Amino acid sequence: MLTLEGLVIGGRWEKLLWRTLPTGKLPRLNDYDFEELERRAEQQIERIEAERMRAVQQVFAESSSSQ
Repeated sequence: MLTLEGLVIGGRWEKLLWRTLPTGKLPRLNDYDFEELERRAEQQIERIEAERMRAVQQVFAESSSSQ
């Protein structure tokens, strides 16, 4: 679960990066579609969050069955 939480944090950082980079208005970044990159980061976060929730449910199910 800690690994998945780390991935979520990384995904959120990446999303913020894609949102922030265009504000620098650097010419060498003109070819990047930052809206698309931000959208993809959000999709990654959603997939990781879903997996994290499955892992949490599994841990609680195992924990309650061992009692």
